[in-house]
Amino acid sequence: MNVDGLKSDLYSDGDMVGPYIKSWEIKLLLAYIFLLPFVRLYSLPFVGAKIQPLEFIFLGLIPLVFRWLPFFWQSFPRAGKLVLIVYLGTNLLSGFLAGEFNGMLEAIGRVYLAIVFLLGWMFAIRGGRHSVRQAVKMWCYGAFIMASLSLVGYVLGYLGWLNETVALYEQYPYLGTVLRASGFTGGPGMLIIVLIPPLLFSWHMWQKDGKIGLFLLLIGISFLTFSKEIVLVLTALLWMPGSSLTKRLRSLATGLVVIIYIVGTHVLVTRDGGMNDALGNTDFTSDITLLHIGHTRILETSYLTLKRTAFRIGSAKPWFGIGPGNFQEKVALLKKEGLYPAHLPVYEPHSTWMGGFAELGVVGLGCLFAFSIWLLRWLYNGRGEIWSHSESRILLIYVVTILVISISMDVLNFRHLWLPLGLLAGIVSRSKIGSRNT
Repeated sequence: MNVDGLKSDLYSDGDMVGPYIKSWEIKLLLAYIFLLPFVRLYSLPFVGAKIQPLEFIFLGLIPLVFRWLPFFWQSFPRAGKLVLIVYLGTNLLSGFLAGEFNGMLEAIGRVYLAIVFLLGWMFAIRGGRHSVRQAVKMWCYGAFIMASLSLVGYVLGYLGWLNETVALYEQYPYLGTVLRASGFTGGPGMLIIVLIPPLLFSWHMWQKDGKIGLFLLLIGISFLTFSKEIVLVLTALLWMPGSSLTKRLRSLATGLVVIIYIVGTHVLVTRDGGMNDALGNTDFTSDITLLHIGHTRILETSYLTLKRTAFRIGSAKPWFGIGPGNFQEKVALLKKEGLYPAHLPVYEPHSTWMGGFAELGVVGLGCLFAFSIWLLRWLYNGRGEIWSHSESRILLIYVVTILVISISMDVLNFRHLWLPLGLLAGIVSRSKIGSRNT
């Protein structure tokens, strides 16, 4: 792990901003970023997959966090601190009111992720675009290992040796039985998500230097996940430097793809007698037909079912919800009462926003909206600084992509979301601190 190029940037004085960062702390932080793609290497009793090697690395970074806290408190915008603290406080209060171990553990996990945000912020504050470039490169190194292992695992799975890196899906919409790459991430959808920034960077390097190997590996594995998110990945490439399309055409194409993605996630189109005719009672659909015209039916998918279920759960405890991480337990109870389709698995909310309403109530969801709106506005105001450098531009495209995905996936527990958000916020903060000092 080469950090020599960062020495002059991160722990000498010069034009650096904020407290120093020791060399071993840089190595730990870069190791943390390197392991970001490895979301689920194992599962432990009581805590499941919540504690991974990343968390052990994090323990070594705690002294760095305490050293930077005073500077963060002084330099980070007051409104940002307020909405973040209130959001975290609401999580803790909701978990306490729920009175369950899992709720409190989940709430404490949100505090941990906020500290991960702080780590990204301080790294970008200290070294600017050099830090962001090194972070993206380390993410690429980890993605290369993950994608390589996933490819080997997929080949073995295709030959009949099913393993941890693949998942066999039967009656998968539009495709039937299909083998999907999942790597060490817990699922195919998660694998493609953790590969997005490295994939965008590898595309950039191909366009810039003609190095296409890493891009072919990452895009190949992304297609082998057979995830609906692939359409968002291909759309994200339109916003990389060098696109021949005008901004208006890119915007129109992106809007169209987002609409197709959202609609296609929540409904399924079938024809009587076709491949999908038997999908009315599978893990992917409820037993509700939304529309039946001639030989064509439009079915409600499990994503839409889960949103209705989340609304039912949240409405029962509207103010502070049922507590973070308690959704599946409540769904299991509804299933026993016949208020949730018997054939569907007990899923997580599969929606950041409806899941937030069910688990945190109106108060928690409002705080989440407030923090999200403030942060997006903060990044938008600093878009010139972010957009002018390839690596920070990649992270911004990634965050916007995750925002779309959040409609149909729980993204609040993604380490690989909070750290990029911190890096981007650090870039903006650094430019504003610099402008105040000139």
